[in-house]
Amino acid sequence: MTINKKVKQYLEKKGIKQTTVAKAIRMKPVTLNAILNGRAEMRVDTLVKICSFLEIDTGIFFQVDSN
Repeated sequence: MTINKKVKQYLEKKGIKQTTVAKAIRMKPVTLNAILNGRAEMRVDTLVKICSFLEIDTGIFFQVDSN
């Protein structure tokens, strides 16, 4: 699973709206949506900003899937 999909899945699991994250990291919601849906590239700095907002370590998105 891609990092984009992992982040999207995490947000959905926690009930966090993309618009909330976009506003917090000063990004247009449409841009964040494009990133999370794989239509735009997830830059490292964007991932760091998202994780900082969520107060989580970026490493959780790099863990190997058990499937």
